[in-house]
Amino acid sequence: MTAPRVLDRRVYFDERSRAYPIRRLIPDRVARTRKIWDVPGDILDQGQEGACVGFGWADELAAAPVIAKQLPGAPTINNPYAMDLYHRAQLEDRAMGNNWDEGASVLAGAKAVSKMGLVSEYRWAFGIDDVIDTLIVHGPVVLGIVWTDGMYYTDPQGLVNTSGNIVGGHCLVAYGFVPADPVFGADMIWWLNSWGPTYGIHGTGYIRTTDLAKLLSQQGEACVPTDRAAAVTVDPDTVLASKVRPWVTQPHTGSNKTAARAVAEWLQAKRL
Repeated sequence: MTAPRVLDRRVYFDERSRAYPIRRLIPDRVARTRKIWDVPGDILDQGQEGACVGFGWADELAAAPVIAKQLPGAPTINNPYAMDLYHRAQLEDRAMGNNWDEGASVLAGAKAVSKMGLVSEYRWAFGIDDVIDTLIVHGPVVLGIVWTDGMYYTDPQGLVNTSGNIVGGHCLVAYGFVPADPVFGADMIWWLNSWGPTYGIHGTGYIRTTDLAKLLSQQGEACVPTDRAAAVTVDPDTVLASKVRPWVTQPHTGSNKTAARAVAEWLQAKRL
């Protein structure tokens, strides 16, 4: 039997990511209230390509609170654009030593959109509580999870069924949280898939937070851009200047004083 879709999210973790938790940027205690972020535009469809990482990140860029395609000079986010993101992510994976023929990692997608200047920083949600709190106070979350054969289709109400055997890995964006949803009788996460409008309810599936927690515990991941921009390139000198300027202005002694003076002269020469 041919699988309904190609699943090619690859598992690759960098231990350094643990130094960048989203929890540092959100309150320790978040009231569990309903929050649904807007994701305007067409429902993306990756077809039979295992390009979910590119499509998941494209949906993230299309979503509120900062909708990339509504910013001046921003790209049109559509299927070809998502495919381009996927191919860029593949290049990032190969630079990290991951020479897969097909598919890509969520981290590679994050690196790709960062190098394109669309995201200046990204962080990681570690566990379901981080995902829920991020959805409530910050914005959508890019998920990388295992996929079971029960998840190819939702029920008529859009409910995701996580039963069955694991058949691969998938990337998609979570964009909403509903506590004690009266339709399903549970806390629910809304996610947008890239399998066209016929998946779920106009592209959206509803998954119980308990089910998503289990998926995340099986080599799952959740990545969060901290901000977005419309530029297609980033001046590395400008980025470096923003990092070192606060250090330069601090009091220094000895060799640090000499180094700070040299950096200050570089900033002045660059007019940064």
